[in-house]
Amino acid sequence: PGSSYTASACTCFQVPGNSGAPVVSCDGPNQTPQPTPQPTESPLPVSSCDTSFDINVKVDTWSEEITATLFKRDGNSFDLIETFSPGNNVAAGTTLISPTSLACGEQYKICASDSYGDGINNNSQNVLSDDGFVGITMVVANERKFMALIKGNEFSSFKCLCFTVPTGGSV
Repeated sequence: PGSSYTASACTCFQVPGNSGAPVVSCDGPNQTPQPTPQPTESPLPVSSCDTSFDINVKVDTWSEEITATLFKRDGNSFDLIETFSPGNNVAAGTTLISPTSLACGEQYKICASDSYGDGINNNSQNVLSDDGFVGITMVVANERKFMALIKGNEFSSFKCLCFTVPTGGSV
């Protein structure tokens, strides 16, 4: 599944006045990037990059269809650094967490894919309460905060979000 993504699938850029939050999303090759809405939660201070990072996947009934793929920006391209697939027979609504290593100040791209093409939504696109997601979290002040979040009803086959790991400030 990770091989279906290309560097041209998403372009990362810094939004003016935004330091380190998710900055852009796109739904496929040659799509126009759209600014990612900023979280409405209270920001938490980040004093250094001495924190843990995780790939989070909340599955629907068909966990075997879901893949999360993480890329790191390298100049004008993105290098694959990790693929996480929940596998078969994971109970719907379960959130799986896979630790990953990210570097402060670096740009990354997280992609969610659903091999069947119906998103992570239990085939009920109008019932948001059973939707899954793919995201990247960091732990700050003993709280898990999303740096990038792709909700299961926001895509059919795949969607990517770009983000920059903060070096300080707040998330």
